[in-house]
Amino acid sequence: MNLEKPILSRELALVRVSADERQDEALSVIGAWSARLIELTDGYFTAEISAAPERLSQFLTTLAEYGQVTA
Repeated sequence: MNLEKPILSRELALVRVSADERQDEALSVIGAWSARLIELTDGYFTAEISAAPERLSQFLTTLAEYGQVTA
């Protein structure tokens, strides 16, 4: 009898991005990654995402192209 079962691994992250000049482009990334916009102000926004660890890492790398990312 095999008791090993596949493990589902997910991480939840709140990500703050300061993206003044390219904020509109960065916001389009939020939708493409099925993340949720939490807060939007002049100069930065906060997003929430729940994903597998590898996918979350890719999301953060993608957002870093648009500005400083704090996770």
